[in-house]
Amino acid sequence: MTSIARLLLPLVLLCTGCTVTVAQLNPSPNLDMAPTSQSLSLKLEDSVRDSLAVDIGPGRLEVNEWRHSLERGFTNAFTNSYALGNGTTELTLQLLEAGPDLLLGSAGGENSKAIGQIRYKARLLDAQGNIVKRLTGTAIGRKEALNRDGIPLALQSAVETMYEEIAVGFFGAAVSGVNPPVTN
Repeated sequence: MTSIARLLLPLVLLCTGCTVTVAQLNPSPNLDMAPTSQSLSLKLEDSVRDSLAVDIGPGRLEVNEWRHSLERGFTNAFTNSYALGNGTTELTLQLLEAGPDLLLGSAGGENSKAIGQIRYKARLLDAQGNIVKRLTGTAIGRKEALNRDGIPLALQSAVETMYEEIAVGFFGAAVSGVNPPVTN
């Protein structure tokens, strides 16, 4: 493969003028937390849009049903540890921001890839709505997309990583490969 072809290979993931559409995802964060009797709910702020478009390099990423994907990730992450509910619960995970993105990169040749990432801002609230903890970060997924078909799984992996980081930061969970994020 020529050096020019190696440099252009990431463009195959999102060709000029091409749009990749990602619909509903089913993230399954890898958590093993002790069960508790506490109730937990998720609150997605209005700033977390359900449908959005992101310009990525020479192409465009359209994400639909994003809020549902985040809700599924939350349920899959915490259903075995907390009594999940809606409305007033003992604890509420509030997502103020959760924006999907792709990192396009290339080490040349077959190592060209796209990696999902999510920039997020989260708060843990008590039953009265008081802020218990705050957390900001950029979750980078562990699964790489080597072509357009792999992009949904790359974004799904980023959602999984985000909830794993939140579980470590807010609940002290031990998750392989996730360092404790800085909370305040």
